[in-house]
Amino acid sequence: MNPQLPQNWTTETEIRVGEVAECLLSQWRRIDICKKFSQEWNVSFRSVDEYIAMAKVDIRSNIPPPTEELIRERIEEYRKLHRLSIADNQYGVAKSILKDISELQGLLIQRIDVTSKGQSINIIVKSNEDKKDLENI
Repeated sequence: MNPQLPQNWTTETEIRVGEVAECLLSQWRRIDICKKFSQEWNVSFRSVDEYIAMAKVDIRSNIPPPTEELIRERIEEYRKLHRLSIADNQYGVAKSILKDISELQGLLIQRIDVTSKGQSINIIVKSNEDKKDLENI
């Protein structure tokens, strides 16, 4: 059991959270999870939502945080893909790869702007200092 989760868990709660976690990891939709388990366990959708929230905490706690070495390796892989996409005149792919690299480096800020009709706007900054300035807008 995860130490971040409530201490008053019963074995039944742990089993239910595990079942919900399996569905989440299999990319089930919330409504499908709620329908299945509300009928199976004879509980409300709200109760199933609580199990979903607990399952998400449990899943996140089992994912190790990325290390600097792993991030560097991933960036190098992206740079190789970027070079290949440029060589093959795949400029849209190259642009997407640059966005992914910026995200890994922590230099990508995603904002939703009312002037863009709710569409996300990607802002790539040159430094962490610029990022901090923009995040406070």
